[in-house]
Amino acid sequence: MARNSWTREQDLAVFHLRSGGVRIRDAAITELARVMNRSEASIWMRKCNFDSLDTSMPGVGLSKAAKLTKSIWTEYQQDPDRLLDEARDAFQGLLGRQ
Repeated sequence: MARNSWTREQDLAVFHLRSGGVRIRDAAITELARVMNRSEASIWMRKCNFDSLDTSMPGVGLSKAAKLTKSIWTEYQQDPDRLLDEARDAFQGLLGRQ
């Protein structure tokens, strides 16, 4: 089976959902999964990878975040406003390509 590696744009789009307080049955997850050709579960799991890196949420999330996810989290810690803007743009860009 071919591996469907995550791109920075995809990871940022999930980060955008996370920053908006997305819930597991949120329509935005369904829509993002559709345009990214991924399952809703994979979107939710990626969101949980970000949760695991957030020290304000101890014991939350999944324990094996990808290097890309960790890199984005580090960028967020260094410049949250810039990263949030980039994440919003990535989310809107993916949805705009329908």
